[in-house]
Amino acid sequence: MFCLALGESMKPLPSTSVLVACMRLLAPLLVLGGACTSANVSGVSNAGCGGNDGGGNAGGTGGAANTGTSLVSVIPDAGPVDACVPLKASATCAPSGGPYCGVIGDGCNGEIDCGNNCPTGWTCDPTQHTCVGGADCNPTYQCTYAVGSTSGSYCGKITDGCGHALACGDNCANVNPGWVCENSLCVGNADVCAPATCDPVAGARYCGKVGDGCGRGIDCGDNCASLNAGWVCNTAANSCVGGPGCSKLVCDGTPNVRYCGKVGDGCGGTVDCGDSCSTFQAGWVCDQSKGLCTGGPACVRTACTTSGGGQYCGDIGDGCGGTLHCGDCPGSGTCAANVCPVQSCGAMCAAQVKCATGSTSITGIVYDPAGKVPLYNVIVYVPDAPLANISTGASCDTCSASVSGKPITTALTDSSGNFKLDNVPVSVDFPLVMQVGKWRRQVTIKASEVSQCASKAIADPSSGQARRLRLPRNQSEGNIPKMAITAGDADRLQCLFTRMGIDTAEFTNPDGTGSINIYEDNYSVSAPAAYDSGFNGGASWPSANVLWSAINTMMKYDVILMACGGSNERYEGDKTALLPDANGYFPSDGSGNILTDAMKLNMVQYVNSGGRTFAEHYHWGWLRSYPPRKDITKYPPGSASNPASIAPDGHAPFGEVATWDTGGSSSLGSSITALVDTSFPKGQAFGQWLVSVGASTTPGSIMLGSDVKSTALTTLPGISQQWIYQTTPSSYVHYFTFNAPVGQPTTAQCGRFVFTGLHVATAVVSNPDSKGTFPSNCVMTRDLSGPEKALEFMMFDLSSCLMPDSGIPTPPPVGGGSAPPTPPEAGGAPPPPPPPPPPPPPPPPARQF
Repeated sequence: MFCLALGESMKPLPSTSVLVACMRLLAPLLVLGGACTSANVSGVSNAGCGGNDGGGNAGGTGGAANTGTSLVSVIPDAGPVDACVPLKASATCAPSGGPYCGVIGDGCNGEIDCGNNCPTGWTCDPTQHTCVGGADCNPTYQCTYAVGSTSGSYCGKITDGCGHALACGDNCANVNPGWVCENSLCVGNADVCAPATCDPVAGARYCGKVGDGCGRGIDCGDNCASLNAGWVCNTAANSCVGGPGCSKLVCDGTPNVRYCGKVGDGCGGTVDCGDSCSTFQAGWVCDQSKGLCTGGPACVRTACTTSGGGQYCGDIGDGCGGTLHCGDCPGSGTCAANVCPVQSCGAMCAAQVKCATGSTSITGIVYDPAGKVPLYNVIVYVPDAPLANISTGASCDTCSASVSGKPITTALTDSSGNFKLDNVPVSVDFPLVMQVGKWRRQVTIKASEVSQCASKAIADPSSGQARRLRLPRNQSEGNIPKMAITAGDADRLQCLFTRMGIDTAEFTNPDGTGSINIYEDNYSVSAPAAYDSGFNGGASWPSANVLWSAINTMMKYDVILMACGGSNERYEGDKTALLPDANGYFPSDGSGNILTDAMKLNMVQYVNSGGRTFAEHYHWGWLRSYPPRKDITKYPPGSASNPASIAPDGHAPFGEVATWDTGGSSSLGSSITALVDTSFPKGQAFGQWLVSVGASTTPGSIMLGSDVKSTALTTLPGISQQWIYQTTPSSYVHYFTFNAPVGQPTTAQCGRFVFTGLHVATAVVSNPDSKGTFPSNCVMTRDLSGPEKALEFMMFDLSSCLMPDSGIPTPPPVGGGSAPPTPPEAGGAPPPPPPPPPPPPPPPPARQF
């Protein structure tokens, strides 16, 4: 009643002011005890009990805010009035995110009149009592932010900097997997993001507040002087920098090193070295990840071991702008100036004798495992140390690193299989190693078989497996490459290997210990795809699909050989796809395509990584485009008659390597006199070898059997090399090879592919192999036919260390232990540039009234 009378007797007040005045008059009557309880008044906020003042500002101590919509706050129900500290008008009326206007509460049941002091162009919202920007106001905040190279996202409800609320929600996990919302910022915790530190790398330090790369900021303070004397914090870049005496990095580091791009200058700053790598060294490019100019594929890189047998240690330059980590010296050797001490001469080296004239030499012929066919390009050497184990699987093997054991003398067999090895040990028994690729056998030469300062032929049994100078038949005799054979319906390559002398015990399924694993590829069309019942338990061969579908499985093999499956559709990219059954086998009717794009890409990766592949006839599916590229002389590429291009999904996986018969494949006759390409060194040796081993009676030609197919028309210059071909009555290439990756410089190539249209194991007039279980289906006693001998040559050439076909094979250098030259200086990566700026502080939360 008093309040009512007051209202009637005094000048009218706004209804809210009347309420406040009455509440103040009633305050003493409401003080009943020390506990503070919230007044149950609709439309006001309980700032006196720890709530907000109506403008989003915290009141005194007490309970949580019950945000309302009034302009002032009510007094507390109980408690000493003087315990409340009213908010100051200057700070309260101008919070971040936009000022208030009009009358608001002060948090202690009083009022603050913020007036109408909105910034120029802003207006007062009478319902919310906040200043809001007009159409020309550019919001300070958006739901995403970017400061320099730092970017991120806000989350929850924030103000936009123009007085409006901005709802950013919680999209953090979509921006960065595993990130969460924290204090209105999207951040990554330690389980999903590795935060940056104040010391990013040795010799560099951040200072001040920088971003941690996980949405938060870190305060690195100023500890620059402890990094380097005289260094201070560059607050503009948040990086420790050196003083005037600091020596800054120059883009041309050393004669072998040039930096590129934006890199640290070594004094805490940044230097832009641009990209002049190609002018620094021809063919060099900028490695942006390292800030270094590096040599391209043609650049010849330094090795940790040298041709003279010396060895580097520690970190040295690789001669192509990078760093080579050579580790410690072997044994007890101590690394000095990145060079290991020269090892002392071993027992074999000590037994060498210097002759006044001539040399202490031995001669001989190296044969295949059967001891029947002499072999070309076999390395013969005497080691002075134990031989290193040969690992299996695709690898990039160079001829300079193909042998081990510190050879003291080396030689190669010629086109007749003959070798002469000079400067062999005298008066001691010594080891003799025969090696081609990963085929390797070591035998012992007795001291009595050598005549000092004279040449003497090694006595060997006249024929067969009793010969010492032959490659191994099994793993107990030496090393045999790990090989996979996919057995097709139209040829029996597995039988050819038995006639080459390989012990049948070396043929097992992949889970066995044999060096040769057989897989089934359409073989089951006309015969069981399995071993004999008394051999390997009569086990069935796994499907070739198991091999081709798994790159990790393919990479376990040194060589993959694929016999023709006997069905054109199975390997062409433009036919209906077939799916294997639950055991990985394809339908036995032979129709439909079994090669997928994924399988072809696996094959490309395998060969590019150093794998060796031999493919027959319809396995042209690994190489051809569909439709296949036509004769480039008659049909120029890109013309309407030859529109095929290099592309995925049906086109040449390796890139075009040949032109092909586009009308399918057919037999070319019962007997064909083919030509041998002798225009390159290895081709010339091949032609001579064919005559030497009885595969041909006329140099430069060979008589092919009845199973010769029309496949490749021409090879492509600079990409592939023909070996056997014909020109009449039509032109075809029957053997060709290419090294991979295709189109790369020879120094960057690792793998090799051989293709033929012949079916060698069936191209004989009498005693062909039958279709049946292995090995009883094979004719193992007869000698190799002429075409089979040609294939044997290609098999061992395929296995040998990789070199350009145009090159001339040379024996590997001896490892006599001469000191290597001074290694190139290691450039190392440049210092890092200054850090990114920190994320901006989170905006104030959206204000509610």
